[in-house]
Amino acid sequence: MTTETPIVPVVVPNGDAPGETQPAENEGAPDPEEESLSNASSGGSPVDDAACISASSFSYAELEDKLKRIPPGSDVAMPSAKMFEVVETLVNGLRDMAQQHDLFTDLLRTADYMKAFASQRRNNEDQMRLRLEEAEASLSRRSVGTTMPSGRS
Repeated sequence: MTTETPIVPVVVPNGDAPGETQPAENEGAPDPEEESLSNASSGGSPVDDAACISASSFSYAELEDKLKRIPPGSDVAMPSAKMFEVVETLVNGLRDMAQQHDLFTDLLRTADYMKAFASQRRNNEDQMRLRLEEAEASLSRRSVGTTMPSGRS
């Protein structure tokens, strides 16, 4: 039997005016048992680490700005060290993929140069073969024209 996770409304402080709040929905809410443990450990403010890790592009500056918005002495649970490890792993993975992309691009460019070189060589060989055939034909015509018929001297 499957159970759906309920959508739990969370009050988020509005950055425009102090003291004002705006409602927000926490789509990745933990089940009630986990929530009660999270609330107990964080002083009543639920924090979902999975919600902190998004599929959008990562920016250390953006992360720094978000961390600076947490007031000192806040009873909100800080992001876990595991989250930072995951982010670091993702960033390193993206860097590796970018390097591999650059290497593959260089390999493709090299392959294109090699194709162009081989094609040019073939064209040059074909031109040389044609010139050789023309020269041989010209020589054979000259030799036929300069030879005297036998029997006349």
